[in-house]
Amino acid sequence: MVAVAVPVIITFLVAGAWHGAGWTFLVFGLIHGIAMAVNHGWNQARMPQLPSGLGWLLTMLVVVVGLVVFRASDLTTALTMLLAMATPDLASNGWIYAANMTNIDYADAIGLISVLFAIVMMLPNTQQVFYKHEISSDSSDQEELSLSRWLMWRPSPRWALTAAMVLAVGLSLATGDTAFIYYQF
Repeated sequence: MVAVAVPVIITFLVAGAWHGAGWTFLVFGLIHGIAMAVNHGWNQARMPQLPSGLGWLLTMLVVVVGLVVFRASDLTTALTMLLAMATPDLASNGWIYAANMTNIDYADAIGLISVLFAIVMMLPNTQQVFYKHEISSDSSDQEELSLSRWLMWRPSPRWALTAAMVLAVGLSLATGDTAFIYYQF
């Protein structure tokens, strides 16, 4: 297991360092490297698979923690943010105070998060949409998916129009001045 864990962790540390010269980026890489090493070790030890909901929740937790560390200006700020997320101060309405400080409309934010969550959970992922097509070098030893035929990708004018509409909506929603994050490095 160590033969797999060490190279995986080192690879993710290097990936974190590639994103920038700072401790937050190294810790970001370390978080993901450890998570991947634990996943590989779990599979190699033939441990029982976690229920899919629990596995998804654990994955999202690792990703959110990693993204907070990645976007924080320093490790102290990241730790402060993570502690605030994990332990809201209900007496002083800590989360509501934070939302008001950032000019976030709580109702709009919860509504948008709910809609996006439904989209993510109910629609197929790319592996499911492109199930019948060889899109990578990975083996396609997947079992048959129970996906409606209209959701499976095939080269057609309807899919081209759908992709164009999704792109147009995405571009129209991209408002404001947002700098490409890698310009900061």
